[in-house]
Amino acid sequence: MKAMRALLVLPWACWSAHAAEVSIEACVSTLFTEKSTQTDVGGFSSTCYTMDGSVFREENKFFSSSSDREIRDFALGVCNTSGATQQYVTTHELKYTINKTADADERVDVRVHYDPISEVVTEGSGAVTSQSEFELENNVCVDFIPFLLSTSFQAYSGLDSSLLVDQQDLNGIFWEPDVPGHGFDFKLHELGFTVFYYGHTADGQRLWLISEPYSEPVRFYENLSMQMYEVAQGTFGAPAPGAETVWGTMTLTLVDCDHGNVVLDGVDGRISINLERLVGLPISSCP
Repeated sequence: MKAMRALLVLPWACWSAHAAEVSIEACVSTLFTEKSTQTDVGGFSSTCYTMDGSVFREENKFFSSSSDREIRDFALGVCNTSGATQQYVTTHELKYTINKTADADERVDVRVHYDPISEVVTEGSGAVTSQSEFELENNVCVDFIPFLLSTSFQAYSGLDSSLLVDQQDLNGIFWEPDVPGHGFDFKLHELGFTVFYYGHTADGQRLWLISEPYSEPVRFYENLSMQMYEVAQGTFGAPAPGAETVWGTMTLTLVDCDHGNVVLDGVDGRISINLERLVGLPISSCP
Protein backbone atom coordinates (compact mmCIF):
# COMPACT_ATOMS: atom_id res chain seq x y z
CA MET A 1 0.00 0.00 0.00
CA LYS A 2 1.54 3.26 -1.10
CA ALA A 3 2.03 6.00 1.47
CA MET A 4 0.10 9.19 0.92
CA ARG A 5 2.26 11.58 -1.05
CA ALA A 6 2.59 15.11 0.32
CA LEU A 7 0.80 17.96 -1.37
CA LEU A 8 2.79 19.25 -4.28
CA VAL A 9 3.92 22.87 -4.53
CA LEU A 10 4.04 24.11 -8.10
CA PRO A 11 7.58 25.24 -9.00
CA TRP A 12 6.95 28.87 -9.89
CA ALA A 13 10.29 30.63 -9.51
CA CYS A 14 8.62 34.02 -9.18
CA TRP A 15 6.74 33.21 -5.98
CA SER A 16 7.96 35.53 -3.29
CA ALA A 17 5.54 35.47 -0.36
CA HIS A 18 4.48 32.57 1.83
CA ALA A 19 0.71 32.26 1.78
CA ALA A 20 -0.51 29.29 3.78
CA GLU A 21 0.35 26.12 5.62
CA VAL A 22 -2.16 23.30 5.79
CA SER A 23 -2.05 20.04 7.75
CA ILE A 24 -4.84 17.50 7.56
CA GLU A 25 -5.33 14.27 9.46
CA ALA A 26 -7.91 12.00 7.86
CA CYS A 27 -9.05 8.72 9.43
CA VAL A 28 -11.21 6.34 7.37
CA SER A 29 -13.03 3.12 8.24
CA THR A 30 -15.56 0.73 6.71
CA LEU A 31 -17.85 -1.87 8.31
CA PHE A 32 -19.87 -4.61 6.56
CA THR A 33 -23.07 -5.82 8.25
CA GLU A 34 -25.22 -8.74 7.12
CA LYS A 35 -28.59 -7.05 6.60
CA SER A 36 -31.07 -9.66 7.86
CA THR A 37 -29.20 -10.62 11.03
CA GLN A 38 -27.46 -7.28 11.69
CA THR A 39 -24.22 -9.23 12.20
CA ASP A 40 -20.91 -7.47 11.54
CA VAL A 41 -18.98 -9.59 9.06
CA GLY A 42 -15.94 -7.58 7.99
CA GLY A 43 -14.39 -4.30 7.01
CA PHE A 44 -11.40 -2.38 8.30
CA SER A 45 -10.97 -0.33 11.45
CA SER A 46 -9.95 3.32 11.52
CA THR A 47 -6.82 3.98 9.43
CA CYS A 48 -5.31 7.47 9.62
CA TYR A 49 -3.16 9.52 7.25
CA THR A 50 -1.56 12.93 7.57
CA MET A 51 -1.35 15.23 4.55
CA ASP A 52 0.70 18.44 4.64
CA GLY A 53 1.47 21.18 2.16
CA SER A 54 2.15 24.83 1.45
CA VAL A 55 0.97 27.45 -1.01
CA PHE A 56 3.13 30.37 -2.14
CA ARG A 57 1.93 33.42 -3.99
CA GLU A 58 3.22 36.52 -5.69
CA GLU A 59 1.64 39.79 -4.55
CA ASN A 60 -1.96 40.19 -5.77
CA LYS A 61 -1.82 36.81 -7.52
CA PHE A 62 -3.59 33.52 -6.90
CA PHE A 63 -1.94 30.13 -6.77
CA SER A 64 -3.12 26.77 -5.56
CA SER A 65 -1.68 23.43 -4.63
CA SER A 66 -3.40 20.08 -4.36
CA SER A 67 -2.58 16.52 -3.45
CA ASP A 68 -2.45 13.64 -5.86
CA ARG A 69 -5.69 11.67 -5.91
CA GLU A 70 -4.58 8.45 -4.25
CA ILE A 71 -6.48 5.19 -4.68
CA ARG A 72 -5.77 2.61 -1.98
CA ASP A 73 -6.73 -1.03 -1.66
CA PHE A 74 -8.06 -1.91 1.80
CA ALA A 75 -8.30 -5.57 2.83
CA LEU A 76 -11.89 -6.55 3.68
CA GLY A 77 -12.15 -10.35 3.62
CA VAL A 78 -15.96 -10.61 3.35
CA CYS A 79 -17.17 -14.02 2.13
CA ASN A 80 -20.69 -15.39 1.69
CA THR A 81 -20.89 -19.10 2.52
CA SER A 82 -24.53 -19.13 3.60
CA GLY A 83 -25.78 -21.12 0.61
CA ALA A 84 -27.82 -18.25 -0.81
CA THR A 85 -27.40 -14.68 -2.00
CA GLN A 86 -26.98 -12.32 0.96
CA GLN A 87 -27.66 -8.60 1.39
CA TYR A 88 -25.11 -6.43 3.19
CA VAL A 89 -25.00 -2.87 4.51
CA THR A 90 -21.71 -0.97 4.21
CA THR A 91 -21.02 1.86 6.67
CA HIS A 92 -18.20 4.28 5.76
CA GLU A 93 -16.77 6.93 8.08
CA LEU A 94 -14.35 9.80 7.53
CA LYS A 95 -12.97 11.63 10.57
CA TYR A 96 -10.88 14.70 9.87
CA THR A 97 -8.93 17.50 11.52
CA ILE A 98 -7.85 20.50 9.45
CA ASN A 99 -5.24 22.99 10.66
CA LYS A 100 -4.36 25.98 8.52
CA THR A 101 -2.60 29.33 8.79
CA ALA A 102 -2.82 32.27 6.38
CA ASP A 103 -2.17 35.98 6.18
CA ALA A 104 -4.88 38.37 7.29
CA ASP A 105 -5.87 39.32 3.73
CA GLU A 106 -6.19 35.75 2.49
CA ARG A 107 -8.86 33.10 2.42
CA VAL A 108 -7.74 29.48 2.40
CA ASP A 109 -10.20 26.87 1.14
CA VAL A 110 -9.49 23.26 2.09
CA ARG A 111 -11.19 20.16 0.73
CA VAL A 112 -10.96 16.58 1.97
CA HIS A 113 -12.58 13.81 -0.05
CA TYR A 114 -12.96 10.12 0.74
CA ASP A 115 -14.76 7.99 -1.83
CA PRO A 116 -17.48 6.72 -1.35
CA ILE A 117 -18.26 9.64 0.99
CA SER A 118 -18.79 12.47 -1.47
CA GLU A 119 -19.42 15.36 0.90
CA VAL A 120 -16.70 18.01 0.93
CA VAL A 121 -15.34 19.02 4.34
CA THR A 122 -13.54 22.34 4.68
CA GLU A 123 -13.02 23.45 8.27
CA GLY A 124 -11.98 22.32 11.75
CA SER A 125 -12.64 18.79 12.97
CA GLY A 126 -15.55 16.47 12.46
CA ALA A 127 -16.84 13.20 11.05
CA VAL A 128 -18.89 12.26 8.00
CA THR A 129 -20.61 8.90 7.51
CA SER A 130 -22.52 7.22 4.70
CA GLN A 131 -24.22 3.88 4.13
CA SER A 132 -24.82 1.79 1.04
CA GLU A 133 -26.18 -1.69 0.30
CA PHE A 134 -24.85 -4.49 -1.89
CA GLU A 135 -25.27 -8.23 -2.30
CA LEU A 136 -22.98 -11.23 -2.66
CA GLU A 137 -23.87 -14.50 -4.32
CA ASN A 138 -23.11 -17.74 -2.52
CA ASN A 139 -19.40 -18.68 -2.32
CA VAL A 140 -18.29 -15.22 -3.47
CA CYS A 141 -15.72 -13.18 -1.53
CA VAL A 142 -14.66 -9.54 -1.55
CA ASP A 143 -10.98 -9.65 -0.60
CA PHE A 144 -10.24 -5.94 -0.88
CA ILE A 145 -11.76 -2.84 -2.39
CA PRO A 146 -10.24 0.43 -3.68
CA PHE A 147 -11.10 3.70 -1.97
CA LEU A 148 -9.98 7.22 -2.89
CA LEU A 149 -8.57 9.55 -0.24
CA SER A 150 -7.48 12.98 -1.41
CA THR A 151 -7.17 16.57 -0.29
CA SER A 152 -6.56 19.93 -1.87
CA PHE A 153 -6.40 23.54 -0.81
CA GLN A 154 -6.35 26.95 -2.42
CA ALA A 155 -5.24 30.37 -1.20
CA TYR A 156 -6.89 33.60 -2.32
CA SER A 157 -5.05 36.90 -1.92
CA GLY A 158 -7.11 39.92 -0.94
CA LEU A 159 -10.43 38.16 -1.54
CA ASP A 160 -12.87 38.40 1.35
CA SER A 161 -16.19 37.53 -0.24
CA SER A 162 -18.12 34.36 -0.91
CA LEU A 163 -19.80 35.94 -3.95
CA LEU A 164 -18.54 35.20 -7.44
CA VAL A 165 -16.84 38.29 -8.85
CA ASP A 166 -18.72 37.85 -12.12
CA GLN A 167 -21.77 35.56 -12.30
CA GLN A 168 -20.90 34.86 -15.95
CA ASP A 169 -18.08 32.68 -14.59
CA LEU A 170 -20.76 30.08 -13.80
CA ASN A 171 -21.02 29.16 -17.47
CA GLY A 172 -19.26 25.95 -18.39
CA ILE A 173 -19.27 22.17 -18.43
CA PHE A 174 -18.57 20.21 -15.24
CA TRP A 175 -17.91 16.54 -14.55
CA GLU A 176 -16.33 14.11 -12.09
CA PRO A 177 -13.13 12.79 -13.76
CA ASP A 178 -13.32 9.43 -11.97
CA VAL A 179 -16.92 8.92 -13.17
CA PRO A 180 -16.91 10.33 -16.73
CA GLY A 181 -20.23 8.84 -17.85
CA HIS A 182 -22.29 11.86 -16.84
CA GLY A 183 -21.90 15.63 -16.64
CA PHE A 184 -23.47 19.04 -16.17
CA ASP A 185 -23.83 22.14 -18.32
CA PHE A 186 -24.17 25.43 -16.38
CA LYS A 187 -25.94 28.27 -18.20
CA LEU A 188 -26.47 31.85 -16.99
CA HIS A 189 -29.14 33.79 -18.89
CA GLU A 190 -31.55 36.69 -18.49
CA LEU A 191 -33.98 34.61 -16.39
CA GLY A 192 -31.31 33.32 -14.02
CA PHE A 193 -29.09 30.24 -13.73
CA THR A 194 -30.04 26.86 -15.25
CA VAL A 195 -28.33 23.47 -14.97
CA PHE A 196 -28.57 20.67 -17.54
CA TYR A 197 -27.70 17.09 -16.51
CA TYR A 198 -26.72 14.34 -18.95
CA GLY A 199 -26.54 10.81 -17.60
CA HIS A 200 -28.44 7.54 -17.33
CA THR A 201 -31.45 6.19 -15.52
CA ALA A 202 -31.28 3.41 -12.94
CA ASP A 203 -31.99 0.85 -15.68
CA GLY A 204 -29.37 2.19 -18.11
CA GLN A 205 -31.47 4.45 -20.35
CA ARG A 206 -30.38 7.96 -21.25
CA LEU A 207 -31.45 10.62 -18.76
CA TRP A 208 -31.44 14.31 -19.64
CA LEU A 209 -32.66 16.74 -16.99
CA ILE A 210 -33.13 20.51 -16.85
CA SER A 211 -33.41 22.56 -13.68
CA GLU A 212 -35.79 25.33 -12.87
CA PRO A 213 -34.13 28.77 -13.21
CA TYR A 214 -32.31 29.99 -10.09
CA SER A 215 -32.74 33.75 -9.91
CA GLU A 216 -30.59 34.67 -6.87
CA PRO A 217 -26.81 35.40 -6.95
CA VAL A 218 -24.70 32.26 -6.57
CA ARG A 219 -22.26 32.20 -3.65
CA PHE A 220 -19.51 29.80 -2.68
CA TYR A 221 -20.36 27.29 0.09
CA GLU A 222 -24.06 28.04 -0.28
CA ASN A 223 -26.46 25.17 -1.03
CA LEU A 224 -28.59 25.84 -4.11
CA SER A 225 -31.74 23.69 -4.17
CA MET A 226 -33.51 23.41 -7.52
CA GLN A 227 -36.22 21.18 -8.98
CA MET A 228 -35.13 19.00 -11.91
CA TYR A 229 -37.42 18.18 -14.84
CA GLU A 230 -37.39 15.42 -17.44
CA VAL A 231 -39.04 15.50 -20.86
CA ALA A 232 -40.46 11.98 -21.01
CA GLN A 233 -42.64 12.20 -24.14
CA GLY A 234 -42.23 12.93 -27.82
CA THR A 235 -40.26 11.41 -30.69
CA PHE A 236 -37.37 12.48 -32.92
CA GLY A 237 -38.35 15.69 -34.69
CA ALA A 238 -41.66 15.83 -32.85
CA PRO A 239 -41.22 16.88 -29.21
CA ALA A 240 -44.23 17.05 -26.94
CA PRO A 241 -44.60 20.65 -25.67
CA GLY A 242 -45.49 20.91 -22.03
CA ALA A 243 -44.57 17.27 -21.34
CA GLU A 244 -41.97 18.07 -18.68
CA THR A 245 -42.37 16.05 -15.52
CA VAL A 246 -40.75 16.62 -12.13
CA TRP A 247 -37.87 14.13 -11.78
CA GLY A 248 -36.63 15.25 -8.36
CA THR A 249 -34.28 17.81 -6.84
CA MET A 250 -30.70 18.95 -7.21
CA THR A 251 -28.59 20.51 -4.46
CA LEU A 252 -25.51 22.30 -5.80
CA THR A 253 -22.64 23.64 -3.68
CA LEU A 254 -19.71 25.46 -5.30
CA VAL A 255 -16.47 25.79 -3.31
CA ASP A 256 -14.78 27.91 -5.99
CA CYS A 257 -15.17 28.68 -9.69
CA ASP A 258 -13.96 25.25 -10.76
CA HIS A 259 -15.03 22.80 -8.02
CA GLY A 260 -18.14 21.82 -6.13
CA ASN A 261 -20.54 19.09 -5.19
CA VAL A 262 -23.99 18.21 -6.49
CA VAL A 263 -26.58 15.82 -5.07
CA LEU A 264 -29.32 14.50 -7.37
CA ASP A 265 -32.28 12.93 -5.57
CA GLY A 266 -35.24 11.71 -7.57
CA VAL A 267 -36.99 8.96 -9.50
CA ASP A 268 -33.82 6.96 -10.20
CA GLY A 269 -32.29 7.25 -6.74
CA ARG A 270 -29.77 9.49 -5.04
CA ILE A 271 -26.18 10.23 -6.10
CA SER A 272 -23.56 12.67 -4.86
CA ILE A 273 -21.01 13.92 -7.40
CA ASN A 274 -17.82 15.93 -6.84
CA LEU A 275 -17.59 18.43 -9.68
CA GLU A 276 -14.58 19.74 -11.57
CA ARG A 277 -14.76 22.22 -14.42
CA LEU A 278 -14.11 20.60 -17.80
CA VAL A 279 -14.77 23.59 -20.07
CA GLY A 280 -15.25 27.27 -19.21
CA LEU A 281 -15.19 30.71 -20.77
CA PRO A 282 -11.90 31.79 -22.40
CA ILE A 283 -11.98 35.04 -20.39
CA SER A 284 -12.82 34.67 -16.73
CA SER A 285 -12.54 36.84 -13.63
CA CYS A 286 -11.95 33.75 -11.52
CA PRO A 287 -8.46 33.53 -9.95
